[in-house]
Amino acid sequence: MNWKLFWRKVLGLPQTYFLIVGTGLGYVSLIIWLGNRPVTLIVGGAIALVMVAVWFGKLRQFYGCGGANLLDAAIFLNELASIERKLEGRKDADWEQTLILVKQIQIFAQRIANRESSLMPELLETLYTVLSLGEQVAFALLTLEKMQTETYRNLTQQHLETTCERVQETHRLLQELQDRVLLSSLEASTEQASLPRSLRVIIAENKTVLDNIGTKSSSIHGG
Repeated sequence: MNWKLFWRKVLGLPQTYFLIVGTGLGYVSLIIWLGNRPVTLIVGGAIALVMVAVWFGKLRQFYGCGGANLLDAAIFLNELASIERKLEGRKDADWEQTLILVKQIQIFAQRIANRESSLMPELLETLYTVLSLGEQVAFALLTLEKMQTETYRNLTQQHLETTCERVQETHRLLQELQDRVLLSSLEASTEQASLPRSLRVIIAENKTVLDNIGTKSSSIHGG
């Protein structure tokens, strides 16, 4: 992990300073309220350290998990290329369309993150689910070539269609979210508060599709 780059990114987030200042003020307030006693100093200090450690731990996970900060276009495209290599040069309209949409989704997420850095955790998780959906598209295309029975071919085709539709829906929702963020007339009190919730809905629905496909695929391969 590139620690220099990590600290530069972390210290560039205003939330980092808000957390440190807020934690410090909370610690001082606790001492004033309960008195300058050893127990207060130790317990208050431990709570403050845990809060800061959790924050930096989460950022380390997002920025340093295998170096895969998917908001970085180069890293995202590299992950996408590794999925595409599984197709071994095969050309398919469903994959080509998925490729276009997934690349655009990453661009939308990047633009949103540039304006609303507080949404980075949700955006990163969204991109992880999108890559997983892309991988399922590639897997379904490869599986279709091997399926001999009509029943299982139809089921695999349904998986492919469901996954492609979910990618399309995620693209539509991320594009709408990007437009909401970019609008200069955003009302912070109402609109911005709903942004994380909108992303969590996208993530949950993507995971539901992935879980359903995983369950059905297991039943097929399990007999």
